[in-house]
Amino acid sequence: FFVHIGDEQDLDKSESSFSSHISNIIFTIDNCDENSLILIDEIVSSTDPDEGLALACAITNYLNNIKCKTIITTHIKGLVEYGNRQAWSKNYSVLFDLKKNIPTYKLIEGIESNSFAIATSRNLGLKEKIILEAEKNLDNDYLQYRSLIEELNIERKKLNKIQSDLKEKEKLLVKKQALLENEIEKLKSEKEQIIEEHISDQKNELSKFKKEIKSLKQSINSTQEIKDTKKIIRSYEKKIQSDAKINKSINLKIGDLVKLEGISSPGRLIQLKSKKIGRFSIGNSVLELPINKALTIIEDKRNNENFTSLITESNNLSYELDLRGFSVIDIKDVLEKFLDNSLLNNEKSCQIYHGIGSRSVEIEVHRILKEINFIKNYSSHKDRKGVTVINFK
Repeated sequence: FFVHIGDEQDLDKSESSFSSHISNIIFTIDNCDENSLILIDEIVSSTDPDEGLALACAITNYLNNIKCKTIITTHIKGLVEYGNRQAWSKNYSVLFDLKKNIPTYKLIEGIESNSFAIATSRNLGLKEKIILEAEKNLDNDYLQYRSLIEELNIERKKLNKIQSDLKEKEKLLVKKQALLENEIEKLKSEKEQIIEEHISDQKNELSKFKKEIKSLKQSINSTQEIKDTKKIIRSYEKKIQSDAKINKSINLKIGDLVKLEGISSPGRLIQLKSKKIGRFSIGNSVLELPINKALTIIEDKRNNENFTSLITESNNLSYELDLRGFSVIDIKDVLEKFLDNSLLNNEKSCQIYHGIGSRSVEIEVHRILKEINFIKNYSSHKDRKGVTVINFK
């Protein structure tokens, strides 16, 4: 450890403050190494400012080159500016309480502070007449420099306030995240319970339903028979829906974004057609589904207070289906439901928007269409790419 603090001039040895100071620094330089810690107060200050600056910069650079850990205090602004330009150096300032005229001993990295020689002298009792004259003697460049430092310190305080506010907000967000995670776990548990109840209540009816569908499919010979079959299937669906337990814990309202059973894409409730049937917007399409298909409400960042129904009349459903954005695993359920509605509403044709992209959606759509026997034919749209036109028998 090498410490240089105070004035060690010696009249007997004809040694000035500067000579004493440099002698001690020479001793330090001759004996220090990379394991040393060096503390120097007011380095090379008791001499000509220009030569003192030159020496201080050279000494500081030498100590860095031999990898000493060095802490230096200085009022030499040139040395401060030199330190700012070096990658291996960091500048700190000590805050000063102007109201109390005392240092706060708080270190701030990167922003130097003003010198407070005049303020300190006034506080110690130097005559005010001298203080006022001293203030007049300060040149404009220095005053502008000091004003800039004060402005930087004000900005620093603002930044500290912003940083403090951000930390508080971060704490609140962490708390909200914890609450949200707990709520998600609760919803997952409710979802599992709903699915278990749903499966348990419908197992027997579903088994009968599948047998009846199989029997009906074997006897289909005409389009009218297909329609009649679809109506019978719907009657079974309604019966199952009436027998199934409705999830009372989910109170749906227009605009709610929900997770739907059997469909990976979320849907938004846009109309309550009855107590048990709703219309859901899924991607760019609209489907009628039982309310109990909604498993959970998904938290949505958008404000749904002013959300209004997009469809008010039961027959306003456009017989165009947009499957762009749907995953391949969801297409079969959505497409078959749409085609059933088209058939039962006596539509002669409809259009499917599947886009181009990798053509995976288009391939799946065409695969499903080949298996449906009430479709007369289908072909690509003449003018619009990524669209398939379907004609019914």
